[in-house]
Amino acid sequence: MPIGGPDAAGPGRVRDLAGSLAEGLRGHVAAVAPPAAPARRCCSSWDEPSLPTVLAGRVPTESGLGAYRAVESTAAADLLRTVIEAVGVPTVVHCCAPDVPLELIRSAGATGVALDLSLVTKLDPLGEAIDAGLGLLAGAAPTLPPPAGRAPTSADVADRVRAVWDRLGFPRRRLAEQVVVTPACGLTGATPEYARTVLAACRDAGRRLAED
Repeated sequence: MPIGGPDAAGPGRVRDLAGSLAEGLRGHVAAVAPPAAPARRCCSSWDEPSLPTVLAGRVPTESGLGAYRAVESTAAADLLRTVIEAVGVPTVVHCCAPDVPLELIRSAGATGVALDLSLVTKLDPLGEAIDAGLGLLAGAAPTLPPPAGRAPTSADVADRVRAVWDRLGFPRRRLAEQVVVTPACGLTGATPEYARTVLAACRDAGRRLAED
């Protein structure tokens, strides 16, 4: 808004924004992977770190003295679904926050969810989402090097994913079919050397898991 606050107070304006986003993404996907080039496939990835904050009604007003009303889960799912259906390609929603609303993301039609495994404290919602077919991009490698110590190896990363998977109780053969190993979040703050090391570790961890 002109005074600097988020334009979140009006449901109608939020719907208009979702519609505009949907139309823009639809056009972008059509340009990147036109129907005339069926071999050129793509997917969309959305970064939604503030989704739990929006649902909980913790988005502050511009004055900092209050917060915008909480958005109902059904309303948020409807808005996400509007955009996902318009884009028409597999969509992954990334949320590197505690209490990721997994059921909301799944019900909105996302193909997968990307999250930071170190922030997962409740396994039941994750297990239910996976059991319902939601793909998991498991953020298992730190995005920055430890203050003192080496970068994680592929064995370290694979062990971390296995530990969570085994606690969920799913068979190992299903892991490679439904899980992609990734860094916990973006690597913007990492050095090029560390980013290459972590990405290689995630790639090789995926190969290890596929061999289980």
